[in-house]
This record gives sequence, C-alpha cells and structure tokens, in this order.
Amino acid sequence: MNCFYSRSKQFLLHFFLLITFLFSSAALSFAQPDGGKIFKQNCSRCHKLDDTKLTGPGMKGVADRVPQPADEWLFKWIKNNKEMMKNGDAYGLKVFNENGKQNMDVFEGVITDDEIKAV
Repeated sequence: MNCFYSRSKQFLLHFFLLITFLFSSAALSFAQPDGGKIFKQNCSRCHKLDDTKLTGPGMKGVADRVPQPADEWLFKWIKNNKEMMKNGDAYGLKVFNENGKQNMDVFEGVITDDEIKAV
C-alpha cells in the first residue's frame, strides 16, 4: 500500500508539473509584443509617430514610403541599415542623406520581426 501511495503521489506531482509547464508555455507563446513600449525604448529618441522629423524621419505613412513589400524592407532596414547602405540600397541612402547623414542604430539580434510589426 505504501508503494501505491508513493507512485500515486509521484504521478500527481509529474502531472501537475506537466500541466503547469504547458500552460506557462502557451501563455508565453500567445503574448503579443507591446509596440508602444518597444517604440519608446528603441525608437522615440530619434523618431516621432507623426510626420515630425527629429534626428530621423517621422513614422507617419512609413509603410507607404519605403520600397515594397514594406514589411520585408523595414525588417532588413531596422535590423541592419548599415549593411543595406553598404550594399547600395537606394532608398536607404536617400533617407540617410536627407536626415543629416545620422547613423541609425542597428537592432540585429535585439528586436524580432514580430516586435517590429507591433511598433
């Protein structure tokens, strides 16, 4: 009887741990990035959400201004704009020149596509 009780207790413990893991993993995988927070932490010192120019251009209408498909171009630009300019990206060079040749931070390995979309 002691052996049965011990096995039952062990089974319940493992079952509880499995359920806890599954629910915590599911909660993490469904969590959406906070675009406002990401913008404030990474972008707001150089960009405004409207068309006001700071160090860099305002973000209003950015998806319509950049080469299409916009998501693809923006992911590359935000993650490593210096590499794109080095490779001769015409629009990237235009933006760089129009904004006082100020270098934009490189966010490769810092920000994900989903976080960029959230912003």
